[in-house]
Amino acid sequence: MDDVITNLKNLISHCVDTGSITPCVSVIRNIKQGLLGEIAVDKYPYLMNVIIGFLKENNFEREVVECYISAAYFFSDNDSYQSAIDVLNDALEYLEENENLDNEAEFEILTVKHGICIVSEDHASAIEIWNKLLENCEEIGISPADTSILNHATLLMQLDEFDDAIELYLEILSREDFEVKRKAIISSNISACYREKGDRNAASKYMRDARKILEELGDDSFDDDFLLEIELIDAKNNVFYGDQVALVKCLSSFAFRMNKTLRNIFKIHYRRGVRSRYVGRFEHLIASIAETGTAEDIIPLLALSRVNQSSDWLSILKWKEDISSIVSHDELMQLSETIERLASYGAPHLYGFAEKYDNALYGNNNDPWDSFISQAEGLRFKYNINSPYHYTSKEYVSTLLFDRIEEGHALIFDFSASQSKLITISDGCYIMENIPEKEGRDFFFELNKFRGGNNNRADFNQALINYQTTLIYNLTNSIAILENSSRGVIFFPSKMDFLPLNTLLIGNEKIRNKILFGDFEIRSCLCLHPKDESYEIHSCLGMVESVTNLEYDKAEIQHFMNTAGLNGEIISPAEQRDFFERAAAYDSIVISQHGFSASLFTDPVFADLAGPHAERSALSYENLQLHSYKMDYKLVLLNACYGGALVNRNYFKLFRTHELLGYPQAFLLNRKSTVIAASWTIVDRYNALMMHNFSNYIKVHSPSKSYGMSLAKAFEMSVSEIKSALNEVSSEALVLPSDKNLDLIRRQPFCFATYQNYTLL
Repeated sequence: MDDVITNLKNLISHCVDTGSITPCVSVIRNIKQGLLGEIAVDKYPYLMNVIIGFLKENNFEREVVECYISAAYFFSDNDSYQSAIDVLNDALEYLEENENLDNEAEFEILTVKHGICIVSEDHASAIEIWNKLLENCEEIGISPADTSILNHATLLMQLDEFDDAIELYLEILSREDFEVKRKAIISSNISACYREKGDRNAASKYMRDARKILEELGDDSFDDDFLLEIELIDAKNNVFYGDQVALVKCLSSFAFRMNKTLRNIFKIHYRRGVRSRYVGRFEHLIASIAETGTAEDIIPLLALSRVNQSSDWLSILKWKEDISSIVSHDELMQLSETIERLASYGAPHLYGFAEKYDNALYGNNNDPWDSFISQAEGLRFKYNINSPYHYTSKEYVSTLLFDRIEEGHALIFDFSASQSKLITISDGCYIMENIPEKEGRDFFFELNKFRGGNNNRADFNQALINYQTTLIYNLTNSIAILENSSRGVIFFPSKMDFLPLNTLLIGNEKIRNKILFGDFEIRSCLCLHPKDESYEIHSCLGMVESVTNLEYDKAEIQHFMNTAGLNGEIISPAEQRDFFERAAAYDSIVISQHGFSASLFTDPVFADLAGPHAERSALSYENLQLHSYKMDYKLVLLNACYGGALVNRNYFKLFRTHELLGYPQAFLLNRKSTVIAASWTIVDRYNALMMHNFSNYIKVHSPSKSYGMSLAKAFEMSVSEIKSALNEVSSEALVLPSDKNLDLIRRQPFCFATYQNYTLL
């Protein structure tokens, strides 16, 4: 049992025994107000569970309702809206069971429910509850509470009914007895309304009022939500004013405050939940800063916005390694066991249905996170060590990004989801360029149809060619930076996962020559976490389908082993446990078979490379996530159609953060590997050609360099060289297509743009 919860229970028991509940009431009041100090925020619902039990036993009915409401606010703050609504429904049931409570308690619960529906953008439910509140108020002859009116004003603001929202806000603001702290919140919202109406003077006036109150009362008087919101509102105001200096200042302040907010949140999906409430708007504002500037202005912002659940999980794993020489053997074993339980429970990506009903207030879901939090906090205070999330802090990730720039890499951040921008950073400067919207939208539409199994290959291929043409035309400055990069490019895909980076690189003669000379590497980074640079490979496990119509699947793996001088074996799909036990003994894994996109499954956790209707599993995402973090492979070649397709949702919700779930990310969890995979279908013959080249280059170069060199070499090979390579790969004489077709595949974006080289940072 956690010490904090145990101590609270002991205090309650002592107060009951002595007949004096004053100390207990004082502690309960502090916990209810969220005054936890350095205690993990995640403990709040567990503590509230104990408190609610005590209050019910001692017939503190009104206080029980207040605790339910406090717990609902906690879940709402962490983007766990279903749990918040469930708790409020329980509060309403409690009211029905206790006749001593008056209508005021019901109004308060409905008001909170109304506000949570607004925050979660469930506008229909919010309007329904508002009408019910008005009806109830009319029946008993009272006016709606100020909080209800303010919530409704916020709903009107979300619905772009700014005049009506301002009228309600000003009505409340004019009351002399209204709490000063809440006037700051209202003033910032009024400022946002006037900004949307185009009234600069009024927007500026009310923001000054809000800032003045904040300065007078201090940050400690306000919750994290307001401190984050006021920075985003003011930042958007400064976009409207055209004040770039003030815009960057607000965004930097937001990043600082968000970093601080996350400091005491441990559950990975709670951390994602907090980020998801803001990151979409934050990135939209990043895309509004000046089109050119210094890396110092933008790197700390990107370091915050692109951290995801997997980054958090990898930080925990690295933290455990770092403290292994500091803590005792027993403590380390206990921590290792708890981390294994977290992985078994679903870390880093919990099944969406389980996340939806993850309600710690009831303490009956066997959630191992509480044990991990208790151990981590105990070790931090005992040994004065860093937080488990030190490696996802804004400061650490910023340093990591700056290090890669100093090494000579160009960094490219895909902002397709935020004003269709591309941000390229190199040599201490950044440049922001426009991604073609129409062609990008057409390609995104055709790509998702194609991944879904639609017969639209011709339309998809044409959309890809159109997109490549307009990308090259629009991104001239970014391409020029890449042409002069001394090391290569690290690409950070967006949650939409559809920008085909290779269309900018392989067809560019200057860049292609740099790649062929080993002076330019291509990497796509899915998790902001330091990469292990060791890449010597001595062995290989290959896996192919037992029955297939692929011509080169087994042959290309055997050729890879023979040419690269690797020991290994090739197996047909085995039971999952057998596969992972075998794979644990090898440096590299090559899977050559038909594949299916993870997007075809209701939840990525259910994804299997064999498809949703396969009789036998080929590669289970759930099992991969469970085992991969403990394995030692350094290279994965996922030669399967759609093996590199990424999704940004689970069963429960779409993610606003850049989670990018899929096989590549799951393989990267061991923190040592490079994963080469395809975003859409693979052309069997082209893949054999790429594998032929890769097998030769990997003997001398790193996987990342070998990957780029293989694609660049294929682009330049003559028809006779292609025939020779394919015959060399094949273990038997195969009938090859015409010279014209062979010449076509080597330069076709459909063939080379599907591949991505996924790594850590």
